[in-house]
Amino acid sequence: MAVFDQTESGEATRFELARAIDEVYEERWSIVNGVHGHTAMVSRLDGMMKAIIASFTLLCAIAVYKVDMKKFGQMLAFLMIPFGDTLKSAFSAVIFIITTHPYDVGDRVIIEGTHYFAQNVGLMATQFRRMDGTIMYAPNYVLAGQSVANIRRTPRQATRYELHFDAKTTSAQIGQLRSRIQEYLGRPGQRDFATIHT
Repeated sequence: MAVFDQTESGEATRFELARAIDEVYEERWSIVNGVHGHTAMVSRLDGMMKAIIASFTLLCAIAVYKVDMKKFGQMLAFLMIPFGDTLKSAFSAVIFIITTHPYDVGDRVIIEGTHYFAQNVGLMATQFRRMDGTIMYAPNYVLAGQSVANIRRTPRQATRYELHFDAKTTSAQIGQLRSRIQEYLGRPGQRDFATIHT
């Protein structure tokens, strides 16, 4: 019953039942896409690990065949100039996605004050959809240095309302407004607010 009674009023309405079913299907869609995304990430990570093992094997073979290490070191340093930043970015992205794991496919996140839905989580970049439908691609190494708030993983949330009053408003009028708001929030059948915060 708790799954369907989202307002915790003791009864489940038709609207709440339909909403719960929609959420189940959305969750199913997110899980299917998340598994697909994780499978693609693991296959890319597998390719990266194979490249690292092949490089290590090459280094061992060079040592066995007694190749001049000075020339090889110079060649390796020459190759590190263009590829050094790429390797650093790739390592940062892999660590961010695999260890931090701040979001999954379908999660609603806030990055730098803008709301997004994660549509595709890759090893090197993530595809987001803004609320207006715009698709954005963000490199994961850039996201590693930013604050990411995951709304979907956050439990119940509250909205803050600030009320501004005229200087002529009396404390009795403010008290009357407060009691009317509390009366509205405590009304039976009221489904918009689960608890009263004053």
